[in-house]
Amino acid sequence: MQDRNYWVQLAKESLERARQGTRNLKNGKNKRLTLKSNLIEKSTHLHIEDDLGLYLKAAEASLICGKWRQASETFAKAASMYRHELKDTLVEAATLYCEAAWCREKIKRGDGREFFEKAISIYTDDEQYDQAARIRKWIARNEEKNENHREAIIQYKMTCQYYKAAKMNEQVMYCKKRIGLLLASIGDYDEASNVYYEIGKKELEHNLLKYGVQHTFFRSSLLLLAKEEGDLEKVKNRIQEARNADFRFEISPGCEFMLHIVKSIEMEKVHDFADHLYDFNELYPFDELNLILLNKITKKYFVNVNVNVY
Repeated sequence: MQDRNYWVQLAKESLERARQGTRNLKNGKNKRLTLKSNLIEKSTHLHIEDDLGLYLKAAEASLICGKWRQASETFAKAASMYRHELKDTLVEAATLYCEAAWCREKIKRGDGREFFEKAISIYTDDEQYDQAARIRKWIARNEEKNENHREAIIQYKMTCQYYKAAKMNEQVMYCKKRIGLLLASIGDYDEASNVYYEIGKKELEHNLLKYGVQHTFFRSSLLLLAKEEGDLEKVKNRIQEARNADFRFEISPGCEFMLHIVKSIEMEKVHDFADHLYDFNELYPFDELNLILLNKITKKYFVNVNVNVY
């Protein structure tokens, strides 16, 4: 196996020959290449005579020797040639833009955004919405990891639209739940509550999802109760809406719990409130978000009382 110096030299030579323009891609000859997976076959086994082939060989060689920036730029150049000069091969252009993006991501996370956007544009124009959604979802997750929650929400909303166009309902639901969680994390409880309520109504339309609707409606009600400027009437209306939407929610432990704590708040019975929290948590342990919400609810309605909701 050739050492790193070999690949560095190969990359330099291929890139230089490509830049010289040994042939004009507009001379009418068929320049289409066949790609296997996301990368071309090993450079040492290819005998490509045109400029596009040389760019791909240079990109592959740069990739192997770890020259990420050069590989990214060269993949992008090849993608641009596919897109603008070989217009019947736009999918290959999108594939190479993705390769350019992944190489750029090796340098710094998030730097590949420009090339991902170009790939998404091509997939959208070609009506490959599932592929566009897959990339957009990765961008959303990346923004979420970087704690750019507002930008992540925007990206997840766009991802939802692509998955809707691709009729991938389970993925739509996944993205909506991420939106709900992110809205809750930035304190937009009103909008988060609405998102969860809409998710619950959609879950009722699918046999495999409807059994989780009680938990979804429970969270929607709890979020509304935690809202700073919220009032108990709106919470009770939301609980009633959920009961009307699904009879199973009416007899669920979550609905019973919500009715009990709303009544305790109205009657200012802090000890009853605390007892209901403890009893419910013993049977159905609260997750992290629900604990945060309950802590906010406690401080909101019982300011001068120390109630341990944990």
